[in-house]
Amino acid sequence: VCLFDTSLSMGYQQAGLTRLDVARQIAREHIGVLPDGSRIAVADDASDNPVVFQSTIGTALDRIDDLELHAATLPLNDRLRTALLAQAEDRRQQLSGQSEGAAAAQLDRYVRRAYVFTDLAASAWRTGGSGLLTQELEKLENVQVFLIDVGELQPQNVAVTGVSVSRQRISKGGS
Repeated sequence: VCLFDTSLSMGYQQAGLTRLDVARQIAREHIGVLPDGSRIAVADDASDNPVVFQSTIGTALDRIDDLELHAATLPLNDRLRTALLAQAEDRRQQLSGQSEGAAAAQLDRYVRRAYVFTDLAASAWRTGGSGLLTQELEKLENVQVFLIDVGELQPQNVAVTGVSVSRQRISKGGS
């Protein structure tokens, strides 16, 4: 599962790229080296839509390209919990399709991972009440969670200086 922070802070630019652009690049590079038969779900924090595994890798890449920034987003904690529950449900379905002997041995064909692409802005996270997420992480030992920080280590402030008035007069009705 690739979970993207789409809050407005992901629109900050450095070297001509937004943080969301950087997250997209990293995700695309990672997906490009996954083995054949891999299953990918792409989710964001803009809505509470269910986390759904895409039918093809191309569909997942298209979904990543279509991500947009949103002024109002859900806490990443809640969306990560949803992603973990989707992994658990997918695993349950995959194991139920195996023969009885294989299901008893709990052989999962997939490596279960959740990647969270964020700039770690505090506004994207719920600061309190993360007990449910902690419980899910403890319960789902077979799912690994990776936090991908796309924020800048050395941010540069830029300012507009030396502003001068272009005209000394204000036209009638002007401000």
